Formats: sequence, C-alpha cells, structure tokens
Amino acid sequence: EREEEWLSSQEMEILRAAAAKGAIWVFETMRAKWVRSGDIDFEEESDPALAAEYFDALDRLEYKGLVRYQSGQLYELSGRGVRVARALSEG
Repeated sequence: EREEEWLSSQEMEILRAAAAKGAIWVFETMRAKWVRSGDIDFEEESDPALAAEYFDALDRLEYKGLVRYQSGQLYELSGRGVRVARALSEG
C-alpha cells in the first residue's frame, strides 16, 4: 500500500507544500488562525471552516508520524514525512 493512499487531500496539500523546506507554521491573529506550509496559507477569511480542516489535517499528520511539533509556531516534517512529501510532489 502506498503511503498517499491513506492521506486526505488536505494532508497531501500540506505535505506537498512543505516538501522543499520541511517547515509548517501555525499563525494566529486577532481575527484568524491558519496553517502555512511552504509558501501557501491554508485559510479563507470568509470561511473559517476551511482553516479548521487544515488544522485537523495537521493534527492527523502529527499522529501518523509524518510531522512533529518543534516549538512555538513551528512544525517540521519527520524523516518519513520528507520521503512521503517528496514522493507526492514528484508524482
């Protein structure tokens, strides 16, 4: 079974965007909270549910061992996460 077969579309988007640098950030302002992976902000000001879906996806990636929390606002891909992210971005 290929790894990507058990990943949601949001999980795959986060991994693909993080493939180059391996960093995923969580940002919060007075009005919004969102996930940034690579150069992509996964948020839509008019639809808070969208940002919530990507937070859920980030939690699942951490649970699956593909992402690990570092400190502050920073998450990073694990070794396995880097391999899966690269495979997704190449395929």
